[in-house]
Formats: sequence, structure tokens, C-alpha cells
Amino acid sequence: MRTLDEVRARCEIEEITGCWVWTGARSSDIPRIYAPDLYATEQRLNAALAVAFKSPRPRAKIIAALVQAMDPVMEAQTGRRATWQMAQGKGVKDGLIVYNTCRNEQCVNPSHARCGTGTEWGRFTAKTGKHKGQLARILANRRIALARTTVKPEHVQEILLSPETGLAVGARLGYSRTIVSKYRAGHPVAHRPVGSLFVGLML
Repeated sequence: MRTLDEVRARCEIEEITGCWVWTGARSSDIPRIYAPDLYATEQRLNAALAVAFKSPRPRAKIIAALVQAMDPVMEAQTGRRATWQMAQGKGVKDGLIVYNTCRNEQCVNPSHARCGTGTEWGRFTAKTGKHKGQLARILANRRIALARTTVKPEHVQEILLSPETGLAVGARLGYSRTIVSKYRAGHPVAHRPVGSLFVGLML
């Protein structure tokens, strides 16, 4: 898609909020749009210009190469990033992110998007309370993890250092071979912390 009109035609428009809810492809429930990446296009054109100034080729071939380099680079990207570039007519430079100012992650309305640094995005979320309730989600995830395994901290070292097979040490300590194998392979596995579910949280 190359224009905002094309994108808007693929959205459900919410009259009250003004959100453009994308009905096309998504990744992890985030809209994905195949659209021009203007920053990548600018980088490619700059590289072509640098070559052109040094090139001994005929003028006509150089011009043709530059015209080709100006054609937008098409890439699959987040919906808000794609529409922000279309609306602004410029690319998103390295180190910057595009984030929604509304609470609808499926919205691709460019007027609901803002481009800035990660720090600016953090200030915005803190000010608006966009992620209010995150602590509750963290605790819920911990409860789920703890329900899946009851590995005790004092057994971790024994699992790692025991010369026994994973099946044998697991059977002796009361854990599955899969849990033992994950520990020995260095993969993170939830274990029951000493204290409450709030251990390790900065409140």
C-alpha cells in the first residue's frame, strides 16, 4: 500500500474515537502493513548519489540509476509506522519509534501516532497511565509460572552439578526430565521464590 486512502479503505473507522482499526494482517496482534519505508529509501538514494558522483558511466545511465533509487523501498512494518511516514512524507530515523497516543493498539490513524525516542515514549506512558495495571499482569504471570513448576531454589545447584542423568536427578528430586534439561541448558525456568510473589519488584 502506498497511500493513506488505500490504508483507510482496509480499516473500520470508529466514529467516536476516530481510530482506524486495521482489518488486514497482524503480528502478535499488532497491525502489519506492506508500505514504503521512506528512511530506507533515503538511505538508498544517498548511497546511489555517492556512487553517481564518482561513476564514469554515461550521464543517461547515471540518471536512470538515480531515478530507480528514488522508487520507495517497500517493507512490511507496523501499521502506525507505515501511516506516520505516509502522512509526514519522511522516514523514521534509527533510534526513533512510532507509538500510538490512543489506547487502541490496532489503530493506524496517523493523527493518533507520534514519533520520538524511547525516553519520550516512556514519559508519555507514565503521564497517561497507558500501562496502568501492569503490576497486576506481572503477578498473574508469576502465579501461572509457579503453578507449572515447584522447583525450589536450593535444588538448582544440585540439578546443575549432579553427575546423574536428567531423568535420574529429576526422579530423585521430584521434577520432570524436561525441567532438569532446561536448567542444564541454561534456559530460564520459573522457580518458587523465597518470600511472596512481590519479590524482585520495584514498587
